[in-house]
Amino acid sequence: MELAERVHAAVAGIRARKIFWIGVLVATATVAVYLQVLGHTFVNYDDPVYILDNPYVAQGLSLSSLKWAFTTSYAANWHPLTWLSLFVDASIFGIRPAPFLFTNLLLHVANTCLLLGILRRATGTTWRSALVAALFALHPLHVESVAWASERKDVLCTFFGFLCILAYVRYVQLHRRPWYGLAVGTMALSLMAKPMLVTLPGILLLLDYWPLNRYGPAGETPDSCRAKVAPRNGWQRFVRLAVEKWPFLVLSIMSVILTLHAQSRGGAVRSFDRVSLVQRAQNSAQSYATYLEKAVWPRDLCVFYPYPESFRLPHTALLLAVAMGVTCLVVLWLRRFPYVAVGWSWYVGTLLPVIGFIQVGGQALADRYTYVPLIGIFIVVAWGICEAPVRWRRAATGATLVVLLALTMATWRQISYWKNSESLFRHTLDVMPYNHVANNNLGVQLLARNQLDEAFPCFVKAVAVKPTFAEAHANLGIVYGYRGNFESALEHFGIALRSNPRNADAWFNSGVLMARLGRLAEAEGHFRETTTLRPTDLQARYALALLLHGAGRDAEASEQALVILRLKPDHRDGLALLDKLRPQVPAGIGGFEIRK
Repeated sequence: MELAERVHAAVAGIRARKIFWIGVLVATATVAVYLQVLGHTFVNYDDPVYILDNPYVAQGLSLSSLKWAFTTSYAANWHPLTWLSLFVDASIFGIRPAPFLFTNLLLHVANTCLLLGILRRATGTTWRSALVAALFALHPLHVESVAWASERKDVLCTFFGFLCILAYVRYVQLHRRPWYGLAVGTMALSLMAKPMLVTLPGILLLLDYWPLNRYGPAGETPDSCRAKVAPRNGWQRFVRLAVEKWPFLVLSIMSVILTLHAQSRGGAVRSFDRVSLVQRAQNSAQSYATYLEKAVWPRDLCVFYPYPESFRLPHTALLLAVAMGVTCLVVLWLRRFPYVAVGWSWYVGTLLPVIGFIQVGGQALADRYTYVPLIGIFIVVAWGICEAPVRWRRAATGATLVVLLALTMATWRQISYWKNSESLFRHTLDVMPYNHVANNNLGVQLLARNQLDEAFPCFVKAVAVKPTFAEAHANLGIVYGYRGNFESALEHFGIALRSNPRNADAWFNSGVLMARLGRLAEAEGHFRETTTLRPTDLQARYALALLLHGAGRDAEASEQALVILRLKPDHRDGLALLDKLRPQVPAGIGGFEIRK
């Protein structure tokens, strides 16, 4: 007996060392491919909102920023843990892109190792688990979640989500309540980073079926799974397991309520008047198919996929028929290939929050949305290859290595496009020339370098593709403003505000032009609207304070200056203005400038 125990311990030690070195190999390959991000810059798509122009991030970790993180719905989201992680980076390293991107990379590597550990503990297999982890780490569709500083929420949410799953697997295997409590706590942290994993209760139920096998009769439950379910009837076992997940479900419901509230307040949710239920269903069917296509053949990846103006009904019907066919096969193979049912359900279920039934933003789909869902497909592939007939297994292994090498090369190339805003959006336009967002953001980058003549046609193209595109009209207004054509500038700012009344930059810039034209009352209203939409906008508050001071309303000007200094205590213009706020000191508006 003692000899058997020693042999068992030795085998376990060998397996532990093997999985450790496999983890080291996959992590090293991931770092080698992604390390180029340390030479990248921030991009002008969300990074200004989340990091560059956010005074709380610039302030770093403090009591005021901590309070703000938990109470704000800034950027149409409630994700306090993401804000805290950005505050920590800013406090330690300042506002430099390399540290922010390196943290994203570290989290991606940690997620890869956690996924490897979860599958190894739950299934007892090593090479299949390693293949899933390698596909997760090196697939080009996952580049966006790592190489984009603003997507910190994606990798951070997944990190705590994987910790939740790992703790749950340990609870099932050991049946110790502290593991269950840890699973609930880490799920809460995951949802505080991003509400993507509101589907975690469903994932845990899937894992109960396979590989944990908690749905089977007690005699069929693996000895490693001590948290057995007593009832013999299948539905009774399912109900018992579902009831066990009630704390996770409560967290999901709370997260959905908070997210919808934040996104509604931020104007990010598109109404059914703008996107009908039929359009949403068609886009959802098309997106499920497109994600699978790009998972198999990851070409023409870009940062923004415009929402289609129309859909072909026969094409949508065909996609739905194929999906139903796949689902029927999954049901037929349920007992023989349980991993297929779990993998397919994982893919379909984890995409539900972002598939477009509740349409947030103007994108039809996004690469970052596949970060967790594709794990289900990777599980099907890995287990399917390893269960192939012996005579095909060697060829399948060789093909798998070739595919991994090809994916790694594609990932390296895709990361390079994220080097800066210009390379990112020029690549997007190579892939999709009529992409209005890419045209606009390339123009913004050129405008920032004072290349007005090069930027102007970019905005014109964006407006030509989408005449109601508020951001492009606002940027045309900026170009006209710098050229001294104030009337045309105000006309485009007006179109931008009619299309999107929540465009804070259009309110600010049109306010600047009105102030220069002597329309001070209208300018004041525009500056106030800017600060209402974006309370942390220091430039708008400073412009409003100058305007109030010039009108002799020093008490109101002082209030604005104090808000500026509360947000940024070392704001030089705010300090100078506060010193000057005396009735006898005049103030002009000549220093107002349109901002790019």
